[in-house]
Amino acid sequence: VEGVRLGRMLFYDNILSSNGLSCSSCHPQNQAFAVPFRVNSAGDTVSIPPVVNLAWNPEFEWIGQEPILEHVPLADFGPEFFNTNMDTLVKRLNAHSKYPQYFHEAFNVNDVAVLSDDELQRTIANAIVQFMRTIISDDSKFDKVSRHETAFTAEEMDGASIFYTERGDCFHCHGTPLFTNNTFNNTGLDSVLTGQNLGRYLY
Repeated sequence: VEGVRLGRMLFYDNILSSNGLSCSSCHPQNQAFAVPFRVNSAGDTVSIPPVVNLAWNPEFEWIGQEPILEHVPLADFGPEFFNTNMDTLVKRLNAHSKYPQYFHEAFNVNDVAVLSDDELQRTIANAIVQFMRTIISDDSKFDKVSRHETAFTAEEMDGASIFYTERGDCFHCHGTPLFTNNTFNNTGLDSVLTGQNLGRYLY
């Protein structure tokens, strides 16, 4: 509970950055915790993946190169995202009205200044990931229909028929309950794969 509380606060707070960004800048709740288009440092247009239902994922990042979720937020401290000044961060955390209490109650850390930069980053990432694992989709209309609390409209029923039959062929990769089979597939969009579209070949 204490770790999730700390992680949630850090997720929405730009205190971690020197440029005004927070985790929620690229994972806004009102956009399903995702951003469809972003230009990365290599000039590629990429989408920011949602952080929903990650508790059941075996691999992370677009090409699955990271098997441990707690490692994913560590990259955010770098120049491309937060460009974090660790000295300034320590001072701001210690001067905050809530963070000293929250770090103590979550991790028994009485003063973040006693941690090395690496230790502090990993502690922060641990808290954020505890919160991220609570971001789940469990009360959509699909869930309510599954619980027999409501029913699909005729149009939605037709959509379900398309989704779950060879009419649409969606269900092979997007089966329930998570609508993913957590594998990596060539969807046939490109006949010649280059750059970021090489996907798993880059790993």
